[in-house]
Amino acid sequence: MLAYSDTGDGPSLVLLHGLGGDRSRWEPLVDRLASHHRCVAIDLPGHGESGDEGCDSLSAAAAVHQVVRHLGLASPTIVGHSLGATIALIYGAVYGPRSVVALDPVGLYLPDLAATLAPLADRLRGDDFDAAFAEWEADLLAPVPEDRRAGLQAGIRPRAEVVRSYWSALLDATDAEATQAGFAAALAGITCPTLVLLADPPSERDAAVLSELASATVEVHEGGTHFLHLLDPERYARRIADWVAGLATMPGGEGE
Repeated sequence: MLAYSDTGDGPSLVLLHGLGGDRSRWEPLVDRLASHHRCVAIDLPGHGESGDEGCDSLSAAAAVHQVVRHLGLASPTIVGHSLGATIALIYGAVYGPRSVVALDPVGLYLPDLAATLAPLADRLRGDDFDAAFAEWEADLLAPVPEDRRAGLQAGIRPRAEVVRSYWSALLDATDAEATQAGFAAALAGITCPTLVLLADPPSERDAAVLSELASATVEVHEGGTHFLHLLDPERYARRIADWVAGLATMPGGEGE
C-alpha cells in the first residue's frame, strides 16, 4: 500500500505529485480544498514514505487504484502534476474515475521528450546522475521568479534508480518511439471528463495527442510555469473546485 494522507470531507480528490516530490507538495492546495473536498494525497512508488516497487507509470496507476479501493472512493477525481499528471491520465484510461485533472503533463509525445533528455541520457544512466538531473531541473525552474526557486527546489529529492525506472522508455530514442503508439492509444481511450492545464502552448505533436482525447478540456495558462499550482495555489485550488462542481452538469451526474 502506498503512503497517503486523507484530509477533509466531500467529493474525493486523489492528488499525485511530480517526479522527485512527495505528497507534502499538495499541502498548499489541500489547505484550501479540504473544507469542501476529501483530499487523498499519495506518495507515488519510490517517493516519500512509499516503497520502490512499481516505479513506472502503469504500475504506479495500479498502486494508486489499490489506495482508492482501500479507502472505498467510489468516484474520485484524480489530480496529478507533471509525472503525476501522466499517471493520472493513465489511471483515467484504465480505471475510469469520475474525472481527471492533469496539471502540465510533461511529454505527451514521448520521442520529443526523449530528444530533450538525449544530451543528458548517458550521465543520467551513470555516476554523474545528480549533476545531470540538476541541469534538467534548472531548465524547469528557469521561468520561476528567483525568490521562489529555492522553496520549489527543496521539495525535489530525486533518487537515481527511481528516476531511471520512470524514465526507462525516455532514455533511449528507440524505446520512446516504440512506447508512443500504446501510450497515445491509452490516452485516446479516456472517456471520463478530463481537464488539462498547460503552462505553455503544446507543441504540434503534443497537440495532436491531446486532440485524440475526445473528453478533454485543454486550457493554456500562458505566463505560468511548470509549477503553476505551487506558485499560485489559490487560483488552482479554485479551478479544481470549480471543475469538480461542474461535473454535476456532465454525463454521470455528481458522482461521489
